Amino acid sequence: MRNRKKNIIMLVALLTLGLAWSVRYVTFNKEIRNNSTAKKVIKYNKIGEWVPFGNNYMVDSYCNGYFIRIDGFRILDYDIYMQELAELGYRKDEQRSYPQVKKILEVEITLKNKENVDKGIDFLDTWLFGEDFYMVLVPKWFEVVNSFDTNSMGGVSLRTDTECRMKLPYSMTEITYREKLGRKLEKEKLWMRLTGYPEERWVRVQ
Repeated sequence: MRNRKKNIIMLVALLTLGLAWSVRYVTFNKEIRNNSTAKKVIKYNKIGEWVPFGNNYMVDSYCNGYFIRIDGFRILDYDIYMQELAELGYRKDEQRSYPQVKKILEVEITLKNKENVDKGIDFLDTWLFGEDFYMVLVPKWFEVVNSFDTNSMGGVSLRTDTECRMKLPYSMTEITYREKLGRKLEKEKLWMRLTGYPEERWVRVQ
Protein backbone atom coordinates (compact mmCIF):
# COMPACT_ATOMS: atom_id res chain seq x y z
CA MET A 1 0.00 0.00 0.00
CA ARG A 2 2.81 2.35 0.93
CA ASN A 3 4.67 1.55 -2.32
CA ARG A 4 1.52 2.16 -4.33
CA LYS A 5 1.02 5.53 -2.68
CA LYS A 6 4.68 6.39 -3.34
CA ASN A 7 4.32 5.43 -6.99
CA ILE A 8 1.21 7.59 -7.36
CA ILE A 9 3.01 10.58 -5.85
CA MET A 10 5.95 10.07 -8.19
CA LEU A 11 3.62 9.75 -11.17
CA VAL A 12 1.77 12.95 -10.26
CA ALA A 13 5.12 14.77 -9.82
CA LEU A 14 6.34 13.57 -13.21
CA LEU A 15 3.08 14.58 -14.88
CA THR A 16 3.25 18.01 -13.25
CA LEU A 17 6.87 18.45 -14.34
CA GLY A 18 6.03 17.31 -17.85
CA LEU A 19 3.08 19.70 -18.05
CA ALA A 20 5.20 22.59 -16.82
CA TRP A 21 7.94 21.77 -19.35
CA SER A 22 5.38 21.53 -22.17
CA VAL A 23 3.89 24.92 -21.29
CA ARG A 24 7.34 26.50 -21.16
CA TYR A 25 8.31 24.84 -24.47
CA VAL A 26 5.22 26.19 -26.22
CA THR A 27 5.68 29.66 -24.68
CA PHE A 28 9.38 29.79 -25.57
CA ASN A 29 8.80 28.77 -29.17
CA LYS A 30 6.01 31.32 -29.46
CA GLU A 31 8.43 34.02 -28.32
CA ILE A 32 11.01 32.85 -30.87
CA ARG A 33 8.42 32.91 -33.67
CA ASN A 34 7.22 36.36 -32.65
CA ASN A 35 10.76 37.72 -32.63
CA SER A 36 11.72 36.12 -35.91
CA THR A 37 8.56 37.25 -37.70
CA ALA A 38 8.53 40.75 -36.25
CA LYS A 39 8.43 43.36 -38.99
CA LYS A 40 11.90 44.75 -39.53
CA VAL A 41 12.16 48.54 -39.48
CA ILE A 42 13.72 49.89 -42.68
CA LYS A 43 14.33 53.61 -43.16
CA TYR A 44 15.28 55.38 -46.38
CA ASN A 45 16.87 58.81 -46.62
CA LYS A 46 17.53 61.22 -49.45
CA ILE A 47 20.70 62.82 -50.76
CA GLY A 48 21.60 65.90 -48.73
CA GLU A 49 19.83 64.81 -45.54
CA TRP A 50 21.65 64.37 -42.25
CA VAL A 51 21.19 60.71 -41.39
CA PRO A 52 21.88 59.46 -37.84
CA PHE A 53 23.42 56.04 -37.33
CA GLY A 54 21.31 55.90 -34.16
CA ASN A 55 21.09 52.98 -31.77
CA ASN A 56 21.94 50.54 -34.52
CA TYR A 57 24.80 48.35 -35.58
CA MET A 58 26.56 48.49 -38.92
CA VAL A 59 28.03 44.98 -39.11
CA ASP A 60 29.74 44.63 -35.74
CA SER A 61 30.24 48.28 -34.82
CA TYR A 62 27.89 50.54 -32.86
CA CYS A 63 28.09 54.17 -33.96
CA ASN A 64 25.42 56.08 -32.08
CA GLY A 65 26.21 59.80 -32.09
CA TYR A 66 27.50 59.88 -35.67
CA PHE A 67 25.65 61.44 -38.58
CA ILE A 68 26.31 61.22 -42.32
CA ARG A 69 25.24 63.32 -45.29
CA ILE A 70 25.62 62.33 -48.95
CA ASP A 71 26.85 65.41 -50.82
CA GLY A 72 27.41 63.99 -54.30
CA PHE A 73 29.12 61.34 -56.40
CA ARG A 74 30.98 60.79 -59.64
CA ILE A 75 31.65 57.79 -61.85
CA LEU A 76 35.07 57.23 -63.41
CA ASP A 77 36.88 54.62 -65.46
CA TYR A 78 39.56 52.71 -63.56
CA ASP A 79 42.51 54.08 -65.58
CA ILE A 80 41.42 57.68 -65.12
CA TYR A 81 41.02 57.19 -61.39
CA MET A 82 44.49 55.68 -61.12
CA GLN A 83 45.89 58.79 -62.84
CA GLU A 84 44.16 60.99 -60.26
CA LEU A 85 45.56 58.91 -57.40
CA ALA A 86 49.04 59.20 -58.90
CA GLU A 87 48.69 63.00 -58.83
CA LEU A 88 47.93 62.70 -55.12
CA GLY A 89 51.20 60.86 -54.53
CA TYR A 90 50.03 57.30 -55.03
CA ARG A 91 53.26 55.99 -56.52
CA LYS A 92 53.16 53.46 -59.30
CA ASP A 93 55.20 50.96 -57.32
CA GLU A 94 52.62 51.21 -54.50
CA GLN A 95 49.66 50.62 -56.73
CA ARG A 96 48.10 47.23 -56.56
CA SER A 97 46.83 45.93 -59.84
CA TYR A 98 43.05 45.66 -60.05
CA PRO A 99 42.56 44.32 -63.57
CA GLN A 100 39.06 43.17 -62.70
CA VAL A 101 37.86 46.66 -61.74
CA LYS A 102 35.87 48.39 -64.47
CA LYS A 103 34.38 51.48 -62.85
CA ILE A 104 34.84 53.59 -59.72
CA LEU A 105 31.98 55.33 -58.00
CA GLU A 106 33.35 57.97 -55.63
CA VAL A 107 30.81 59.21 -53.09
CA GLU A 108 31.34 62.57 -51.41
CA ILE A 109 30.07 62.71 -47.84
CA THR A 110 30.19 64.79 -44.68
CA LEU A 111 30.60 62.86 -41.44
CA LYS A 112 29.69 64.47 -38.11
CA ASN A 113 30.20 63.29 -34.54
CA LYS A 114 27.83 64.87 -32.04
CA GLU A 115 28.24 62.73 -28.95
CA ASN A 116 30.19 59.52 -29.56
CA VAL A 117 33.30 59.59 -27.37
CA ASP A 118 34.97 56.26 -28.02
CA LYS A 119 34.00 54.82 -31.41
CA GLY A 120 34.63 55.42 -35.08
CA ILE A 121 33.05 54.51 -38.41
CA ASP A 122 34.27 51.55 -40.42
CA PHE A 123 33.30 52.37 -43.99
CA LEU A 124 34.18 48.84 -45.07
CA ASP A 125 30.82 48.00 -43.49
CA THR A 126 29.02 50.32 -45.94
CA TRP A 127 28.23 48.88 -49.36
CA LEU A 128 26.58 50.45 -52.37
CA PHE A 129 23.66 48.55 -53.83
CA GLY A 130 21.96 48.82 -57.18
CA GLU A 131 18.97 46.86 -58.33
CA ASP A 132 20.94 43.64 -58.79
CA PHE A 133 24.55 44.38 -57.90
CA TYR A 134 26.74 45.84 -55.17
CA MET A 135 30.01 47.78 -54.89
CA VAL A 136 32.63 47.61 -52.13
CA LEU A 137 34.98 50.22 -50.69
CA VAL A 138 38.71 49.99 -51.49
CA PRO A 139 40.59 50.91 -48.26
CA LYS A 140 43.88 51.99 -49.87
CA TRP A 141 42.18 54.39 -52.25
CA PHE A 142 40.16 55.70 -49.31
CA GLU A 143 43.41 56.60 -47.53
CA VAL A 144 44.92 58.30 -50.58
CA VAL A 145 41.97 60.49 -51.66
CA ASN A 146 41.43 61.66 -48.08
CA SER A 147 45.14 62.07 -47.16
CA PHE A 148 44.64 59.79 -44.16
CA ASP A 149 47.37 57.88 -42.37
CA THR A 150 48.18 54.53 -43.91
CA ASN A 151 46.57 51.38 -42.55
CA SER A 152 43.31 53.12 -41.65
CA MET A 153 41.59 50.24 -43.48
CA GLY A 154 38.52 52.28 -44.25
CA GLY A 155 38.02 53.45 -40.69
CA VAL A 156 37.83 56.98 -39.32
CA SER A 157 37.15 58.46 -35.89
CA LEU A 158 36.18 62.07 -35.19
CA ARG A 159 36.37 64.07 -31.99
CA THR A 160 33.04 65.00 -30.45
CA ASP A 161 31.37 68.08 -31.99
CA THR A 162 33.46 67.95 -35.16
CA GLU A 163 32.71 67.08 -38.77
CA CYS A 164 34.76 66.18 -41.81
CA ARG A 165 34.19 65.99 -45.56
CA MET A 166 35.62 62.94 -47.28
CA LYS A 167 35.41 60.72 -50.34
CA LEU A 168 34.48 57.05 -50.43
CA PRO A 169 35.76 55.12 -53.49
CA TYR A 170 33.74 52.03 -54.37
CA SER A 171 34.81 49.59 -57.06
CA MET A 172 32.76 47.73 -59.63
CA THR A 173 34.38 44.67 -61.12
CA GLU A 174 34.40 43.92 -64.80
CA ILE A 175 32.34 40.77 -64.28
CA THR A 176 29.61 42.66 -62.42
CA TYR A 177 29.71 45.50 -64.92
CA ARG A 178 29.48 43.20 -67.92
CA GLU A 179 26.88 40.76 -66.60
CA LYS A 180 24.69 43.06 -64.55
CA LEU A 181 25.01 46.35 -66.37
CA GLY A 182 24.42 46.27 -70.04
CA ARG A 183 22.75 49.56 -69.22
CA LYS A 184 24.17 52.95 -68.19
CA LEU A 185 25.53 53.07 -64.64
CA GLU A 186 24.73 56.79 -64.53
CA LYS A 187 21.02 55.93 -64.74
CA GLU A 188 21.02 53.34 -61.97
CA LYS A 189 19.36 53.91 -58.62
CA LEU A 190 22.09 53.48 -56.03
CA TRP A 191 21.76 53.18 -52.26
CA MET A 192 24.28 53.09 -49.44
CA ARG A 193 23.47 50.69 -46.61
CA LEU A 194 24.51 52.28 -43.30
CA THR A 195 23.15 49.99 -40.58
CA GLY A 196 21.65 46.54 -40.42
CA TYR A 197 20.19 45.94 -36.95
CA PRO A 198 17.76 46.58 -35.31
CA GLU A 199 16.97 49.19 -37.95
CA GLU A 200 18.15 49.10 -41.54
CA ARG A 201 19.12 52.57 -42.67
CA TRP A 202 19.65 53.32 -46.35
CA VAL A 203 20.72 56.55 -48.02
CA ARG A 204 20.09 57.36 -51.67
CA VAL A 205 23.31 58.09 -53.57
CA GLN A 206 21.79 58.69 -57.01
